[in-house]
Amino acid sequence: MAPINISRLSLSYDAQEDRLRLAICDSEGSVLGLWLTRRLTMGLVSMMRQCLEGESRVAGGNLPPSLKTSVMAIEHYDLSNPGKGGDGPPVQAQEPGRIVTGVSLRHKGRGYLLVFLHAEEELAIMRLDKRMMHRFAGTLVRKMEDGGWTAGFDPDWLSDKRAGPTAPVIPGQRKRIMN
Repeated sequence: MAPINISRLSLSYDAQEDRLRLAICDSEGSVLGLWLTRRLTMGLVSMMRQCLEGESRVAGGNLPPSLKTSVMAIEHYDLSNPGKGGDGPPVQAQEPGRIVTGVSLRHKGRGYLLVFLHAEEELAIMRLDKRMMHRFAGTLVRKMEDGGWTAGFDPDWLSDKRAGPTAPVIPGQRKRIMN
């Protein structure tokens, strides 16, 4: 089976399976359901943070960890808002779905390729720019929270609350007031 080039997706937490359900479709309407485990999802979010932190001109520098988290939270807050036009209707995958056993995240041009794998087989490919990676990482963490998966995991950089009007001010940066 050729991998699906993801054009739309829906993500939900399934309490009975204790997994995240990723329903995806391509531009032709082919639909596939993927199951993400807790361990895989935590690893994916950590990989996404490393990529985004390395790409950040401020957070990628030589900052203490607490400031890096604050900078990443501010960048996440700025970049994770939906674009114009909304998200569209949810994707519905009816088949049982495939368990994702691995992911690959690699830099490609001005963005990234996220590949979902089952054993060595590529199931689906998602092209992400920086904004889309922030949005997807934020959605993953919100669903992890639905399942109670964030114990022992630090999602502070993805917190909408942290980067709001009371976010810490970075030395040399003007404080921004949000209305």
